[in-house]
Amino acid sequence: YVRSGYACKSGKNIYFAFTSTKKSTPIYKFNVKTGKRVKVAIKRVKLKEFKHLSTDGKYLYCSARPAKSLGCTYIYRINLKTGSTKRLAKGIKPTLVGNKIIFEGVKTQKVNDDLRYTYVPSGKDYQIPQEGGRRQPVSHVEVSAETSCRGTKVASGKYKYYITKDGKKIYRQRGKSKKLVCKAKKITGFRVLGGYLVV
Repeated sequence: YVRSGYACKSGKNIYFAFTSTKKSTPIYKFNVKTGKRVKVAIKRVKLKEFKHLSTDGKYLYCSARPAKSLGCTYIYRINLKTGSTKRLAKGIKPTLVGNKIIFEGVKTQKVNDDLRYTYVPSGKDYQIPQEGGRRQPVSHVEVSAETSCRGTKVASGKYKYYITKDGKKIYRQRGKSKKLVCKAKKITGFRVLGGYLVV
């Protein structure tokens, strides 16, 4: 069983990771035609707690923590052919959108009077190029997937977006005019990130 956000697909291959806090955990590649499962090579760095995987077929993007770290989570890019790994930014929940990566930032939070700190979500979204670089803030509207948003209109700029009551379509509305922008078997939530709709 692989939790939502811990797997992604490219062509005939599914990439996935299991929830674990061990010193180092692997990412697997599963070929849906042959049924063969192999570990994805990751060179020169040991990582754990892989989450929010996405891929463009050449690279795998995810959030993870260094194996010896108890603190910050970073966004990584892993070359699927060579196994080389690049740390792109501090953050969580990376999503590959076009040629950019959208992710939520993190901030430090004091744990106790001994000046110990931990990292928690900042509630602010950013974007960076696929290859990494300077982060830029992204304005967004977020609807929690844990709460029903069917039939609810969500404002973003001059438009309103809403999920139909059957949970299969998202419409963009301006005044009396509306346009179908997404259709799927089941939609529980979405985010408007810059010029993109992430479902």
